[in-house]
Amino acid sequence: MISVTALVGLVAALLTLQLLRSTIQDQTRSELRDQLQIVASAGGSDEAVRAAVAWAEHTGAMWATVSADGVLQGTAREVLDQELVATLRTQGEVSDLQIRPSEPVLLEGVMIGATGLVLARTDQVLPDASRELIRRVLAVLFLGILAAVAGGAVLARRIARPLVDTAAMAALMAEGQRGVTVPDSEIREVHEVALALRALDEALRTSEGRQREFLLSISHEMRTPLTAIRGYGEALADQVISSDRAGAVIQSEAVRLGRFVDDLLELARLEADDFTLNESVVDLVDVAADAHGAWQGHARQLDVALTLDLRDPYALVETDAQRARQLVDGLVENALRVSPPHASVRIEVSSRPPTIAVIDNGPGLTEDDLAHAFERGVLRARYASARPVGTGLGLSIAARLAGRLGATLRASSPQQGGTAFTVSWVSPADVVS
Repeated sequence: MISVTALVGLVAALLTLQLLRSTIQDQTRSELRDQLQIVASAGGSDEAVRAAVAWAEHTGAMWATVSADGVLQGTAREVLDQELVATLRTQGEVSDLQIRPSEPVLLEGVMIGATGLVLARTDQVLPDASRELIRRVLAVLFLGILAAVAGGAVLARRIARPLVDTAAMAALMAEGQRGVTVPDSEIREVHEVALALRALDEALRTSEGRQREFLLSISHEMRTPLTAIRGYGEALADQVISSDRAGAVIQSEAVRLGRFVDDLLELARLEADDFTLNESVVDLVDVAADAHGAWQGHARQLDVALTLDLRDPYALVETDAQRARQLVDGLVENALRVSPPHASVRIEVSSRPPTIAVIDNGPGLTEDDLAHAFERGVLRARYASARPVGTGLGLSIAARLAGRLGATLRASSPQQGGTAFTVSWVSPADVVS
């Protein structure tokens, strides 16, 4: 800020000096021309020359005459060259600025009869008032630069101190500290930075807390099948249990453990930046029909009626067909798991807007459950001892997968009971059947 202020002041000073100098030169030219007009009106050329010489000696200016035969006389003859003399004699007047090693010279000349008369001034004899004006302007500019530098230093310090403190707090957050005290500031922009950093700190604390809870929950759930596998393996090695029974339990627990691992891998893929989709125009009716056929056998084993309700003949969207089927499979699996025997699960498809809904008439969810249904492990933690539950990751995976497909997943409680999970595409493909 100090450098910019000094640079601006320097540029202003140079421009002001140039303007003042140009103004003074214009005033000097005007004065010389006015004096030439005065002496020219005194009479003949001799009277004009005597009046001009008297004025020049009185004011410290220089003068020169050019006779009819080209002879130069006077104190200004050294600044006149043959080109200026020729211009004066042919055009009747001359106005020029001569740059000399010592100082520039302003000169004005006119022809009075056959005699040329020239008056000139140098910088050494500029009016005292003009020189005083320059000194005052330079003094004001210098004081202005000093004031700007001082004000800039104070302002920079006022801005920089809270920013430096905020940067230090950000460095502590980067090192892993949470709950840091971010300094506030009266400056609006710095205040907004502080608010953003506080929000980031709170978000990190919340996210890391959820991650710790999630890892603790997953560790606990994975420890259970691992303990069973190890226990039955040791019993099998000690020959205290039959191999058929041990094998069945080990296989069942291994499948359960594999489900945890698969869900974790799927969740990691969904949160990765390189998650790819093969989008095309997809009919949700076909997706729902394929899912209905695939899960029909499993539903019969559970004594659950799995039905397909097509509200429209087609429901076209632009999405990834394989991923859409994966999403529906996850919702159907979740619905079948919570449905008691003799219950029903319905897959419903509509085209306005394009939606697939999986509706069960199981135990249902409370309003608070619906608000947290897609958070990892929340419903599992609440109902693990009360109803059949999965890994606690399925609905979270479904919500993220829906977002990647350009859709939204919503949970609701139908009036007839149970739970409905509805996947909606807000922008249907613009195609005609």
